[in-house]
Amino acid sequence: MTGIAITTYRYRRVAGLFRFAGLLLALILLAGPAGAERDADDIEELIPHRETALERYRLLANGGRPVDARLFVAQPPPAAPVRNCAEWEPVTGVLIRYPIGLPYALLCDLDDDVTLHVVVDSGFIDVAPGNFVANGVDTSMVRWLVKANNSIWTRDYGPWFVFDGQGDLTIIDHFYNRPWRTSDNKIPAELGAQLGIPVVAHDMWHAGGNYMTEGAHLSMSTNLVYEEALAYNGMSPEEVRSLMTDYYGVMSYSVIKDIESGGIHHIDTWGKYLDEETVLIKEVATSHHTYDALEQRATLIASLIASTGRPYDVHRVYCYDIGGGNPAAYTNSLIANHRIYVPLFGDATHDSAAVQAYRAAAPGYEVIGYYYSGFITDDALHCRIKGVMDVGMLRVGHVPLAGDVAGPATVRAEVRDHSEAGLAAVEIRYRVDDGAWTPVPMVSVGGY
Repeated sequence: MTGIAITTYRYRRVAGLFRFAGLLLALILLAGPAGAERDADDIEELIPHRETALERYRLLANGGRPVDARLFVAQPPPAAPVRNCAEWEPVTGVLIRYPIGLPYALLCDLDDDVTLHVVVDSGFIDVAPGNFVANGVDTSMVRWLVKANNSIWTRDYGPWFVFDGQGDLTIIDHFYNRPWRTSDNKIPAELGAQLGIPVVAHDMWHAGGNYMTEGAHLSMSTNLVYEEALAYNGMSPEEVRSLMTDYYGVMSYSVIKDIESGGIHHIDTWGKYLDEETVLIKEVATSHHTYDALEQRATLIASLIASTGRPYDVHRVYCYDIGGGNPAAYTNSLIANHRIYVPLFGDATHDSAAVQAYRAAAPGYEVIGYYYSGFITDDALHCRIKGVMDVGMLRVGHVPLAGDVAGPATVRAEVRDHSEAGLAAVEIRYRVDDGAWTPVPMVSVGGY
């Protein structure tokens, strides 16, 4: 009896110590990392891109399983055939979050061309408009989505846009791979409700920064998508590819091993589609630990066949060390209509070279760079902005002529007027060298 009493006492004492230690750990984790980023208006400390220590602790404490207060329920895929929109297709807006982790100069340029859809908590809606006006943002081009949220990473949790088999724009809502950020995970459905765009959800874990598509049924991600789908959805690679076909219309899904052993493993930290057959890949110093991996990935992607039937044209952008062995994230840029918005990191020589690399790889675009102190090696401009596609876009898909072509040449194009307003005529214009443009009517061969 005495022994039992002593054992019980000691157990209670140890349990109490564990509870105290757990509380202390929770307080430390809630405090966040030293030197965490604050927003542009210095209102709050921003939740980092990666999982926080507290989020990892909660996941482990829950037996490695996530808890989502929304009880995310998967829905049947859209009517086939589905086509996922590429980043460079026409957009009417961009999705960001307030408080912001972006330079106001960027917002002032974006509002010249598109609507700023701004996710803002009710607690900040009284100060957000005034801060936008004070920093030169045209608030007539702002549409507020007043909803609870957790973070600035609209690229990762935001909507993915597809056109379904009827030609209607649809939002695909994936399960955001930060399961404790339950308010973020609701944003695609809430944006869809505000814009009147139907929303279809699936429950496979994914992140927008780890996905890029070229609009013609080919897409790329790192192997993070397979690892998380297996760990949290119990899905095989074959099942992942099947889901991507059903919900996004992806016919060829290139899943490539990431370049890092740590970090967030998102493909937009080192690669970017610029068009259907052009890919920009990060280049680093030969002494950097990712050099060999990046050279291998560049060679691999250059060997893959694009939807044009030709191998990808791989361009490189040199990403210098911004401190601590961390390369600048120049590939983490945004394409919106006629412009490419590039993050800058404060070194005039390297920043200028990065802008020139984009101009060489994507002729015809206006390329503009923006410095912001919060841009780091694995997240920058692209991670914090998501394009909102044009529901009534005019899409022209075709395979460009390559090299020297002996005339006459036949040019075929798929022209889809999603506005359904009707097309009076379709023509192609060409010129020889710097001569005048010559229009030639195109002839319909049937279709939609």
